[in-house]
Amino acid sequence: LEKFNKIETGMTYEQVVEIIGEEGTIISETDITGDGEYHTAMYYWYAENWISNANVTIQRGKVVSKVQIGLD
Repeated sequence: LEKFNKIETGMTYEQVVEIIGEEGTIISETDITGDGEYHTAMYYWYAENWISNANVTIQRGKVVSKVQIGLD
């Protein structure tokens, strides 16, 4: 939860990875124009208990939303 709370809207994926300490897994991904201009990807990270998790959505290279379940 402490790491999750450090993630802010406008951060890059690389900044999120630096905070969490590992790459995320892509849940979904789309690129409307095919040139990366409107690329959107949702990533998830599981906690050590493999139940709690954090999801972060990156759109146009920046965090636009985040949600967590069960982190404490």
